[in-house]
Amino acid sequence: MMVIGTANGQLHTSRADFSVRARQGDTRVTLLDGGLTAMARLGELRRTMDRRGSRVHISTIRELGGSITDSLVYERRGDPDAAIAWTKATRRYRNASLREFVADMGRWYGIRVKDIHCIPPSMRVTAALCYRAPLEEALAVVGRAGLRVHRVDGVYSFCDSDDGFNPAVAQVNHNRETCSHCGRAH
Repeated sequence: MMVIGTANGQLHTSRADFSVRARQGDTRVTLLDGGLTAMARLGELRRTMDRRGSRVHISTIRELGGSITDSLVYERRGDPDAAIAWTKATRRYRNASLREFVADMGRWYGIRVKDIHCIPPSMRVTAALCYRAPLEEALAVVGRAGLRVHRVDGVYSFCDSDDGFNPAVAQVNHNRETCSHCGRAH
């Protein structure tokens, strides 16, 4: 039996392939193969997953009075390919949420993003990036979507009120067949 602990939950399995994204107060798991049990911090909320693509989202919220509340949301039919898209040589987005793109960009490039919630939820992006593409190409996708990119003290922000700079971004042809960075056809 293997147990993986996150800031707000645990995953228990004896055999499973899965994708997990864990942050303070937020754990998201997508099952790729096998089976596992996901549970919130205290074990009161739990869900066993045994179907490819099933997903669990554990969220922890601190209430105004200081008490902590956990929630666990289960989705039986998620998209396992979306959960592992970051492992592919080319990352493809078709009419995807710009918030999701920016969150992924933060993970791939190891950059800190201030607050993705100032990105309007209705903003969408269609793009494909080679895994070796420089950060400037990812920022160019954000710029073409209509957002200004700010960087202050190493933290990237997309909020209009932030002071900072707008990095020069490369113009990228996202419809190419061969990646200019690694030479592979994608």
